[in-house]
Amino acid sequence: MAARQPNVVNAAVELGFVAVAGVLGWTRAPIWQLALHAAAMIGYWIWNRRAGLKHLAGMSTAKLVVSAAVSLALILVFLACAYGIGSLIPGGNR
Repeated sequence: MAARQPNVVNAAVELGFVAVAGVLGWTRAPIWQLALHAAAMIGYWIWNRRAGLKHLAGMSTAKLVVSAAVSLALILVFLACAYGIGSLIPGGNR
């Protein structure tokens, strides 16, 4: 099996999502804006990994649900942590 090639553009886009979550925290944006941002990142994640998700469809339902839940939980944790860290930085609006 060939090793996976890293996708630098995808990594940059996902890091951008995390950075924007940090800026939302820094500006003390309402949580609903973070939720909207998280929904956009999840949509991007699903679109970007559509080939891999099709491959996962061959798994049992339980494994598929657990895999999806872990992935979505990680996305939400990273965005929430970036928001929290951003809110600790002084000088934001509000």
